[in-house]
Amino acid sequence: MTRLRDEERHIKHNNFFLDKKDIRFCSFVLLSKKEYDMSRKKKQTMDWDDDPAGQELMPEVEVAKVSLRDFIVPAKVTAFVNGYVPCSEGDDGYEQFDDARLREVFKAYVCSLGDPLALYVEDLQMAGFRMACSIVTGEPCVFARRKS
Repeated sequence: MTRLRDEERHIKHNNFFLDKKDIRFCSFVLLSKKEYDMSRKKKQTMDWDDDPAGQELMPEVEVAKVSLRDFIVPAKVTAFVNGYVPCSEGDDGYEQFDDARLREVFKAYVCSLGDPLALYVEDLQMAGFRMACSIVTGEPCVFARRKS
């Protein structure tokens, strides 16, 4: 190994280049000024995408499109239809399912993709449960009674 002058010595430790005065207690490798400058230049211009090791960690994967319909559980609508019969507000033993109660029953809370409750209400309307405005509260509700 050739001797390097002190001003040409730079130390490489765990892929970090330090000047001689910054060294505490560590193992080190002596590099020439030319090697040090080349490695600094490469390090400054290299991106994560240019790193061959980084490309192996990031495989190319097609991302599936997620829609609000993916969050809907059809079994919840089926269970509701099997447990209740559509009725009007004046019928005996009716239950009133307003917005808050439908969210609670179907666990349909607003997410970043939108409001899943609209899709649940759409499925209920296809099953015969129509939204109607309540005379008492003035809110849109689904009126149903339990099956006997």
